[in-house]
Amino acid sequence: MATDAAADIIGAELSSVHLVNDAGDRLEPVSVADSVTRVFDELPTYDRSAPSGTRAHFAWEAFGADEPTHVRSVSKADRIAEETPAESVLFHPINGHGLFIMSSTNTDAFTETDVLLVEILANYLEAALDRVAREGTLRERQHRLELLHDATQELIRADSERAIADRIVEAAEEILGFSVVVVRFFDSDTAELVPVAESDQVADILPEREPFTADSGSLNWASFETAEVRVYDDIEDDTGAVDDGTGLRSLMVLPLGEHGTVSVGETTPDAFDSTDEFLARILATAAETALDEHGHERTLRENRDELRRQNERLEEFVSVVSHDLRNPLNVATGRMDLARDDCESEHFDAVERAHSRMEALIEDLLALAREGEAATDLTPVDLTSTVRECWTNVETGDASLVVDADRAILADERRIRQLFENLVRNAVEHGGDGVTVTVGGLDDGFFLEDDGVGIPADRRESVFEAGYSTSEEGTGFGLRIVKQVVTAHGWEIRACDGRDGGARFEVTGVTAADE
Repeated sequence: MATDAAADIIGAELSSVHLVNDAGDRLEPVSVADSVTRVFDELPTYDRSAPSGTRAHFAWEAFGADEPTHVRSVSKADRIAEETPAESVLFHPINGHGLFIMSSTNTDAFTETDVLLVEILANYLEAALDRVAREGTLRERQHRLELLHDATQELIRADSERAIADRIVEAAEEILGFSVVVVRFFDSDTAELVPVAESDQVADILPEREPFTADSGSLNWASFETAEVRVYDDIEDDTGAVDDGTGLRSLMVLPLGEHGTVSVGETTPDAFDSTDEFLARILATAAETALDEHGHERTLRENRDELRRQNERLEEFVSVVSHDLRNPLNVATGRMDLARDDCESEHFDAVERAHSRMEALIEDLLALAREGEAATDLTPVDLTSTVRECWTNVETGDASLVVDADRAILADERRIRQLFENLVRNAVEHGGDGVTVTVGGLDDGFFLEDDGVGIPADRRESVFEAGYSTSEEGTGFGLRIVKQVVTAHGWEIRACDGRDGGARFEVTGVTAADE
């Protein structure tokens, strides 16, 4: 339409629109006036590499100019030595797209008004081409986004880090159109960015890829360390790039979180536009997510394997404790009873106490071994009745109990009984003769305290460690079991001073049954 308007309004019978091809090395005709086909045997195309004095060279000079080029008499112009049927020419550059060419077989065919009209037509043409380019860019971006979505699924499904790296390279080449692609993963053992996958053209352009370290001065390391995308229009512009002088010019480096980097490059400067960077960022984010997911799954597998091994050792331990230790203990207890029938000895009471202590140790060890899982059977549990029942299950002697906890909590009833029985036993064993044990409520939990000797401040964390005890009768596992029950419920426990100077244990983070 622009060429038709030029011919009809201005009388430029040889008008045409030439646009730059995709390779950027030729101006090709996309619209010509009908008379052009009658004058020229072949529609003219203008190669960028054409020598000086040719129409093509002159056209490229006009394309690169900031304003229209008007030649009133081509035959008298020194800049065009090549024969041409056009005597008057008016070249108007179309910003970034090509040339709007007005020409006539007559000398000085265009007036200043014609020049103004050509400018108006060129501006309309530029706006139309910009719109088409934008629409084409949007369609292309949408298409590549859809392909990237599919590639993301492939990244997630990859079964190894190396497979993820290969898919990154494949997507960068086939979807984003990058030719030089290198994926590096960070090796925490050597503190290096190690190349693990690269495109085929890397070997044709660059020397063999070596690992990068913090002191290598590489642009990859700078991007990895700062977690920032780095885009270099030309690495030969004093960037300090290690590949300076290899033929690589444009470079974009994208970090993959803690995993490494992906770098893409081209042999021409200014090769990346905003769309390239936008899509490359999406690919890098998808790759980082896939690597995170793979690392998470690997950790889960390792944890499951370790848990399986621990369970196997635990089952073996429980078997040893419950059978190989308890059976000889039962035999020893039976033999001692027979020995008491045969004779009297002051040593029997000591042996019986030793047997009782061994039995208590076995019970506590089995409780620790079998109760490591989280509490799942949560039901409303009344604190007052539960504490009083637990009190009757423990050898309390002349100790006394005070309960001021009129509330119900959500807990695993079997395991909360373990907690109270061990806290009561601990208070009786360590509190001294006639100790008073008090159980009361807190805003988000409960406490149990006694009026005994208390726990020194520097030992209040140690009391929950397995084997810790200051009593000859204690096994050292009771408070460890308490801690285990608290942790299984997701609660917190701390040891502190009681109101009367004894030991106080506060359990918090507890959910009331009516919440």
